[in-house]
Parts: sequence; C-alpha cells; structure tokens
Amino acid sequence: MNVDDGVERFTRFLRASRFNVTEARRQVAREALSMHSHFEAAELWARLQKNSTISFSTVYRTLSLLVQAGLLRVIDLGDPHAHFEVADQAHHEHLVCSQCGRVVEVEDESLNEAIAEVARVRGFLPEGHSLRVFGLCKQCRQGG
Repeated sequence: MNVDDGVERFTRFLRASRFNVTEARRQVAREALSMHSHFEAAELWARLQKNSTISFSTVYRTLSLLVQAGLLRVIDLGDPHAHFEVADQAHHEHLVCSQCGRVVEVEDESLNEAIAEVARVRGFLPEGHSLRVFGLCKQCRQGG
C-alpha cells in the first residue's frame, strides 16, 4: 500500500467510525505510514515538529486510531512504551539487543513454518504471532 492509499483508507475509517477527519490526523497518518521500520510515538512526534505544531497527545491518539483502522500494528520490544510499524509489511520477527536497544528485523519463512507446525501438532489454530529474541548484538558483544 502506498502512503496516499493508506491516508485515504484512514479517512474512510474515520468517517465510518464517526470520528472527525482533521488535517492534523491526516498529517500524522501520512508521516506514520511513510515510516519504513518500527518507531515510537515520540519519534514520530519529533519528525512532525519540523513542519507543524501537532501536539504529542494528537499524535498518540491518532496512532491508536491507525491501529484500530488496521493500518499500523503495535509491537512490544520489551520497553515500557509501545512501538509501531506499518501493518502491511511482510511478517517479520525482532532481535532486540538488551544493551543498546538495537532492533534487527528478521524475515525467515522457516520460523513461520516451525510456528505453524508446533501449533498444528498441539491442535492450536493461530491467529498471528510475534517473536522477540533478546540478547546482545554483534557491536555490543565486540565492545562498541
């Protein structure tokens, strides 16, 4: 999905859900949907401050609406705050460095197949999954 299509889908979602369609919400959506990796609300807000005066609370509330609309998903990387990513990205897992916080996204079909097989063997019908592996990245292991 390109960013313009995503903003249009968000606008339709807002109208259908009887939320106000504001230029601030559209700007937040445009910026969020243009992000190419996971991000935090504060990071998105900082990017928006370069060209607007949108409040942090507007950013946070709009992120919640984008999740409800199915355009973003929340990912838990072990921090006390949420991270977000565009929902139509290929499914991937996350390697999280417990020292520097670096996150490496990993696309590996064999992981998906292994998870599906474990679920099948146990008679479980998965609706989705999220895998986070915590450890030390190469740079931290090498001391810098």
